[in-house]
This record gives sequence, structure tokens and C-alpha cells, in this order.
Amino acid sequence: MLAKREKILLGVLIGVIGVCAGGIGIALGTERLATAGEKAVRYEEQIRKLAQSLPSEADITAQRDALQMELAKGKQRFYSAGEMNPYLFGTLVKKELAAHDITVVRYQVVDQKNANSLEFSVSGNVRSFVMFLKEVSESPKYWTISSLTLNMREGTSAFTAAFRIGYETLDSQSG
Repeated sequence: MLAKREKILLGVLIGVIGVCAGGIGIALGTERLATAGEKAVRYEEQIRKLAQSLPSEADITAQRDALQMELAKGKQRFYSAGEMNPYLFGTLVKKELAAHDITVVRYQVVDQKNANSLEFSVSGNVRSFVMFLKEVSESPKYWTISSLTLNMREGTSAFTAAFRIGYETLDSQSG
């Protein structure tokens, strides 16, 4: 067994080890708190800078409203599902071609999945056809020409063309 003196020394040693361990723990804890405090100050500064760089809620709302108006305006360029059909569209295109003195040689409805298009064979003056193409591109509704074959007669402004023209509906687009 241990003598009384050895027991006291052992108790003191354990006490000293405990105090040292506590001191080390406190020192490490204090160091961690100091590091955390420094990081908190840096993060608060970053948050402040980020908050200053973000647009105001009023700016975001105005931008959202402008985008919604632009989307609504874009949707107006599409035909609604029941507004147009290939035969009515064919009549519109033939009227436009006739208004430009372009002769329709032949036209037919093209049967394609999710596509509303017609194929035309036409002839006439090339300048008139260019004006027709300009009107198609500036149409208030989306008209598309997916293919075009143009033949010119040498030394004249006469042409023959075959083209596929279509229209866009809201239900035919994806998304």
C-alpha cells in the first residue's frame, strides 16, 4: 500500500494534472472563441457588402413586371389553339401572294406531327416575292418558312419557288 505521504503526492499530482488540463482546455476554448469572433466579423462585413450589391425590392418587382409584360406580348404573337387551321392559313397566304401578283401554281397541307404548315409552288416577279418574305417576317403572328427553293430565269426578274410555310400556336410549342 501507499504511504500517507505518497497518497498526498499522488493527490497533488492528479490535482496539478487536472488544473493543467483545465488550463489547456480554457486556452483552446478561448482561442476558438477568438477565431469564431473574427469569422463572425468577416461574415457580417460580407453580408453587409452583399446586401448593398443586391437590387432593391422595388427594382426586382419592376423587373419582374417588365418580364411578365414581355412574356404576355410574346404570347400574343402565337395563334390560340382554335384560332387558326391549315385551310384558313392557306387562304391567308394565298391572299398575301395574290396581293403581290405572285401566282400560286400548287399548294398542299403538309401532314407533320405538331406542325401547322403548307407547301406552296409559286411564280412571279422576284421583287414581289422579296416583299412577301419581308411581310412574313414582320407578321404580327409567328409565321415560319422552314424550307425555300428559289429558281431564277437568267436575264429576267421572273422566278419559281417552292416553300414550306407554317404558323405557330401556343399548344404546338414546348414549355
